[in-house]
Amino acid sequence: MVISIWSTLGFFLKILLSALCLFGGVTLFLEILHWSPIFSESPLWVFLSGGFLCYLVAWTIFLRKRIEFFETLEHEFTHVLFHWLNGQQVVELKVNDSGSGEVLTKGRNLITLLAPYVFPTLLIPFLILKPALSTPFIPVCVVLSGIALSYHFISTLRELKSIQPDLKEVGYYFALPVIFAALFFTVGYSTIYLLFGWKALSAFNHGLLIQGTYLLAELTQLAQFVLTSKW
Repeated sequence: MVISIWSTLGFFLKILLSALCLFGGVTLFLEILHWSPIFSESPLWVFLSGGFLCYLVAWTIFLRKRIEFFETLEHEFTHVLFHWLNGQQVVELKVNDSGSGEVLTKGRNLITLLAPYVFPTLLIPFLILKPALSTPFIPVCVVLSGIALSYHFISTLRELKSIQPDLKEVGYYFALPVIFAALFFTVGYSTIYLLFGWKALSAFNHGLLIQGTYLLAELTQLAQFVLTSKW
């Protein structure tokens, strides 16, 4: 009986979190669209977009099959990283030439299962490094950030097309809204930071609050209309 109650509670909490992530993802998307006209005002925009597009073109033309092993290695390494951060023992990491991989651990949770889909492992070092660089090296860092961002975006979408044991265990109905929100979070915050610096993030946060308030008001009006309409 107690197990059944906890199971039911966990199910409804997942539904609630999925709805919140979906709402957050839409809000982030709207705010990114709001900022997009001024991206080109930054002199770094050509480097960021250039890096993103270069990897996209390279992947489309010749990297699609050649990078499968590396994508799997990076995916499994991110699992390992978050297992370590959670204090969980990693027994073995296996990556096959075919592009399949597996991490054997003692214990796992929601965070470690979803980590490779929501955490841009290759992008984070460049975001950390940027403030320490002198001016001549910043464009190089931004280009590499664009490549890493493009890699994360493409590899995540590619993984969603196949049956992933991680997502199957978590539940696709729950995982997809979380991944959707995380992708736009990564794109939005990393782009604003790389182009305009830390100070611009406060303006982005303020815009998110306005967008979220507006979207919530629109959804409330829609719900009221549906509930009061005579079908």
